[in-house]
Amino acid sequence: MSAIYRRAARFDRETLADDLILMNPDSRAVVVLNATAQLVWDALAEGASLDDLVAVFAAAGADAASVRADVAATLDRLVEAGLAVRGP
Repeated sequence: MSAIYRRAARFDRETLADDLILMNPDSRAVVVLNATAQLVWDALAEGASLDDLVAVFAAAGADAASVRADVAATLDRLVEAGLAVRGP
């Protein structure tokens, strides 16, 4: 079973042009998400696995193999910044 990623309970957000800026209010870690990475963030509101997210991009026509690394990197950055949590 794949890990499920969810948004952390606390975060601040601002929009600047087409980018979404997320900040952990405790550590002050900041992550800037482009429009594509925002799709990942949006999916975390309900919780999603890496496989779920890759399937969304693949359904839109992206190559699943190349998207997987990018989505995994986005999830890692969000978890590292304390903006998302990984669970069972």
